[in-house]
Amino acid sequence: MTMHNHRRAISNGFTLTELLIALGILAVGVSMAASLFPTAIQFRQASVNDSLGTLICRNALAIVQAKLTHAASPFTGPTLTYADLGNDSLYARDVNVTRGFLTLGRRVTSGKNDYQIVVIAYSKNAGGTVTPAPITGVTIAESGNVSTATFASNPSLLPGSPVILSSSGLWGKIKTINGNIATLDRRVPVTGGTYDVYVMSESGATRSQAINVLVTRTSLP
Repeated sequence: MTMHNHRRAISNGFTLTELLIALGILAVGVSMAASLFPTAIQFRQASVNDSLGTLICRNALAIVQAKLTHAASPFTGPTLTYADLGNDSLYARDVNVTRGFLTLGRRVTSGKNDYQIVVIAYSKNAGGTVTPAPITGVTIAESGNVSTATFASNPSLLPGSPVILSSSGLWGKIKTINGNIATLDRRVPVTGGTYDVYVMSESGATRSQAINVLVTRTSLP
């Protein structure tokens, strides 16, 4: 090899500085890509929960209309009450029995076959028993595009739990909690004042197990 060709071969390689710059760019790219993974995972989980929650709610409504009748309806008054459907409220396709639904209902028109049914689909957070918890004297107030719920005491509230008004079925999910004041994820159109509500509870959970809520008006067979 001539001296001229030898120098050309050397000049075609990468210098240490160029390698360090390339590695730095690669490290930045990898770190940026890695930072997207948690967001992508959360988005995927939210999408799965939304789809699964919708499926559970639709199945639940079919079960409610198959199991309950107008003649023997547990919903006799104008405010929401809880109907315990036992094992029928468990999601049959879930072999671990961690998913299911809760059913609330009220009679909209006295003496008529006219009901409002509220179904809450859940996925257990800690494996405990999921129950609807009635709470009285909750102050609901609008605050811009959201509403706040002020509780007389400091109950065991969980982020993500729906707050459902017993008198109307209006609801919003708890977004943040500050003491006994919960900020909801939406504006609940009420005129102010105090209301009786339902929230969800699960022993040992740190976050609400609710994944979807369905509110509908229907008749019973």
